[in-house]
Amino acid sequence: MRYQESANEVIRLILLNQKTSSELIDWAEEHRQRGDWEGIRKYWKSQFENALRPLDGSDYVEGVGQAYLGAAYYRLGEWEKALDHFQRAEQMFFFENDWYSVGLVHMAQGLVYRAQGDSEKARIVYQQSQQIFSGLVNKCKTLLVMRKANQCAGLCGRLRDMIEQLTTSDSGQGPLHFIPQIGVTTAAGEPLYMPGEDSQNATGKIVLGGTRYQLLSLRERKPRNDFVLSPRDKYFATTVHGDSMIGAKIYHGDLLLVKKQDSWPELREIAVFQEEDSGPMVKIFYKTEDRIYLESANPKYRGRIYDKDSPTLGTIGIVIAILQEAGD
Repeated sequence: MRYQESANEVIRLILLNQKTSSELIDWAEEHRQRGDWEGIRKYWKSQFENALRPLDGSDYVEGVGQAYLGAAYYRLGEWEKALDHFQRAEQMFFFENDWYSVGLVHMAQGLVYRAQGDSEKARIVYQQSQQIFSGLVNKCKTLLVMRKANQCAGLCGRLRDMIEQLTTSDSGQGPLHFIPQIGVTTAAGEPLYMPGEDSQNATGKIVLGGTRYQLLSLRERKPRNDFVLSPRDKYFATTVHGDSMIGAKIYHGDLLLVKKQDSWPELREIAVFQEEDSGPMVKIFYKTEDRIYLESANPKYRGRIYDKDSPTLGTIGIVIAILQEAGD
């Protein structure tokens, strides 16, 4: 597993080892597969606030719930909360004597430290996780549980690679800017979550949910190394749904970097808009003295026309770039 891979993978591996059936876990897993991390955060937070354990009574289910919360906060860029919930999950799995899941959520804590830019803490935690899985390999071989032994050996190898990358991939790199991702897709999610004012500057690359991304220019999709994220502005990322912007080389499933702005864009700028009673949408902005026009970049879709003072339409932000996962 490269360090860029998110805690989403940790949840997947925990569930492959699922020890009990639970409607709580089934609901959360359905939403995880849809990428609805804000919904997952609200769901598990509500369960714990309403005394989950008397309803279920399982340390294992509580551990999975805490791991889900850790992953949700990780994806939303709230590192300290992610770390707190991964640590709580580790405690619950420890009570259940589930060392495989203990190792996984311990590894997830390393992902958080890496996302925060603390390579030394990440390295220590990865090494500790490696020791846990190494011990499980020996135990499983003794018990002749070879499938589990192979799984643990594979995780040892992944962790070894992650530790090596901490040494090689960080050398010569400038500071990286960490921003959160909204969980719902934008048509062409969940309420916008903005980073704090202490976010770092970066040029050409950012980190989102622990993954390093290259900025690509709009309409050309070429690497954009000239843009610097300003600490005075607020940014978020959103995923495109649909094909209405393919003429601008924005495709279904693309991840967009957006600068928060509630005033109208400049003429022909690509922006994210919100229409009352509908979801966010990516469109090209035009205006006249008394009209606002939102155009698609696909001839099969008609443009939208609004009065310039329409109370039903607002700007969410200006699309800055397309985000493409960067290599090591």
